[in-house]
Amino acid sequence: PGEPVPFAGQGYEAEFDTRGAGLSWLRMTSYFTKPGGDEKLRLLGGRNDPVDSFLMRDFQGRYPLERALWTVERRQTPEGRQQLVFSWTADDGLVFTPTVTHTGHPYTFELGLWVANATGGELPGNIMFVLSGPHGLVDDQVDSPLYPAPSAVALIQEGPGKQDLKEWKGSDLAQGTPRKLASGEDLIAAGVMSNYFTSLLVPADGKLVDQVQPG
Repeated sequence: PGEPVPFAGQGYEAEFDTRGAGLSWLRMTSYFTKPGGDEKLRLLGGRNDPVDSFLMRDFQGRYPLERALWTVERRQTPEGRQQLVFSWTADDGLVFTPTVTHTGHPYTFELGLWVANATGGELPGNIMFVLSGPHGLVDDQVDSPLYPAPSAVALIQEGPGKQDLKEWKGSDLAQGTPRKLASGEDLIAAGVMSNYFTSLLVPADGKLVDQVQPG
């Protein structure tokens, strides 16, 4: 089993787990289960079962991210916001670093993910990440036989008024060719779509993108 990692922000308190780096539970500190009561409203993780929310999975199953035992550090962003930084290194040298950062706004935190190649060599292939939904508020359907295979998209700005939309489906998610950015091109957004939710990644200002891959 993993170790509990408490985390709190404006209007909420939560607990993450070093096993899988998922969210075990979250409750609201300003809302209660009944008028005049003192029991805080638990929004996620109230089913008395071991399923965490927001688990990151490798769709091809090469990297056991949802079962790995992660190390974790508490840090502060340059703006002074509280942050959890998880880390796990795979056997092939890929370093996965999920983060949880308080936004400074009520009831919200940001989830981030960085992947780095620590070997210095070329690691071929694509990684397709699937983020499980909130468990306890909405059913987590990832393990259901009816859960549809997701698709991945990338939107690239090729020039003034010219854009290219790249999409990966089916076997392309595992074996497809990455869409490399050429000189003068910019990544506008990349994301994953399924029948239940959509995850969309937009690069922050000043961030460089070397390669667009499903994920």
